[in-house]
Amino acid sequence: MCHEHYHNQAAIRFLIIFSQIKLRPSEIRFTQDSINGYFSSGIKLSESLAELLSGEKTPAHFEKMKVCEFREAFWAVTGNRRLFLFKILESLDIVDMISVSRVSLNDDKTREIFQKRYTTVSDGKDVVVRVPEIAAEIKNMVQKWLTDHKGKPFPGRTQRNK
Repeated sequence: MCHEHYHNQAAIRFLIIFSQIKLRPSEIRFTQDSINGYFSSGIKLSESLAELLSGEKTPAHFEKMKVCEFREAFWAVTGNRRLFLFKILESLDIVDMISVSRVSLNDDKTREIFQKRYTTVSDGKDVVVRVPEIAAEIKNMVQKWLTDHKGKPFPGRTQRNK
């Protein structure tokens, strides 16, 4: 019976720390005040945005972000750069919902990562790309996409993801 109780507690802890949910990017706040213009793989954010805008990739091609609840809001524990791109896609009406991993601040490792990355000065509402050239590329890409696709549906998609 003791073994069964331990197994059930472990299962409950797993569910609290790690579950899959769908959220709008706009429902998730940035933990960081700024982000690098490159992913850790060396790929520029603007390159990934180009792939997302062309339909070559979707948010599902990226590792799921980890989010937690803090002060009655969802926050990016990991994935602030991905969140930046997904928020752009949502603003262009390309993406509605994304799949994320929900984690708990009751988990020591999650809490440590969150506290280390929590540098926001805007209550998580915006973030600055630290590489001005890449920030300018992204701004130009978004403006061009808006001009080229005014009134047209997103390529390869028949309706918004619900």
